[in-house]
Amino acid sequence: MYFFLTNHEWDGWRILLHKHGDRVEAYTRHGNNVTAKFPALQDVGRSINEHAAIIDIDCEGIVLRNGVLVFDDFAYRGRLTNTSKIEQATITHPVTFVALDVLATNKTLTNKLLVERKKILSSIIESSNSMLVTPSITGNGSSIFQITKDKGKVLLESEAIPHTKQIIDQMNG
Repeated sequence: MYFFLTNHEWDGWRILLHKHGDRVEAYTRHGNNVTAKFPALQDVGRSINEHAAIIDIDCEGIVLRNGVLVFDDFAYRGRLTNTSKIEQATITHPVTFVALDVLATNKTLTNKLLVERKKILSSIIESSNSMLVTPSITGNGSSIFQITKDKGKVLLESEAIPHTKQIIDQMNG
């Protein structure tokens, strides 16, 4: 039997955050540096309790307005190039980065299972207005389907984990 790890769906951009000490930079999946568009990244850096880390913000740099996701607001932030408009937008269109995965800290983590990386990610991110960890659930396909049906949540992706439930339960503590 396969078990799955499934993430909540968000709508935004895929961004890789690179943190080294106090320096935080953001790159799109095409390698474009978008750090200057998001001055709140310094707050994000303080939310990551590691000296160095690469965090995958997979389609999850978002703008929440009164707790509601507003993709157009995030897209607006991404189009800005004028420094004074960017500064103004930090107030009118504040961004929350939602972390999906951790790819590295002081060592590469991509050789670990996603469920293990999720546990590491949750342990190094201190939730703030600027940074959250995306919720995820594990289980078999039918139980995940029922949870999403009951809660009305849309899920982004699932990764089949060809290991026993005991391993997953052990990793989830």
